Amino acid sequence: EDAWAPALRHMGFYLGKYIYLLDAYDDLDKDAETGSFNPLLPVRKRMVETGEDFDGYMRSLLNMLIASCCRAFEALPIVENVDILRNILYSGVWTKFEEIYAGRTGTGADAGSSPDEDSGPADGEDAVPSAEEDPGPETEPGEGPGQSRETTV
Repeated sequence: EDAWAPALRHMGFYLGKYIYLLDAYDDLDKDAETGSFNPLLPVRKRMVETGEDFDGYMRSLLNMLIASCCRAFEALPIVENVDILRNILYSGVWTKFEEIYAGRTGTGADAGSSPDEDSGPADGEDAVPSAEEDPGPETEPGEGPGQSRETTV
């Protein structure tokens, strides 16, 4: 197995979840009208019934997913096209989210929370959690931050 397989799996897992849930978030109203399956429909129903902020919840959830993806990405020894890939992960995914969020909440591009406030990383910041927050892809079950196994390249 490739030495970078755990980081690649971690990145793909969280990027895949992000894409799946962003698409479900985008299709929410259409799926509710047509009766199509959408994993977010029961979540939205419960949150609306209890007076919770569903759209804010989705912003937080998607932020957590892409942060985990980015953390794994930054552990990889990528040299070629790294700026393009970072642009996609740190900006492109948020552009699409903000477009969907604005459509769902009726806010304009300048209204509501800006990406710099709480949806994605601001310039010069990382969306990557610290090792204390997320043990990352190099950690085996039972290992904590700073106790991960050695990986040879």
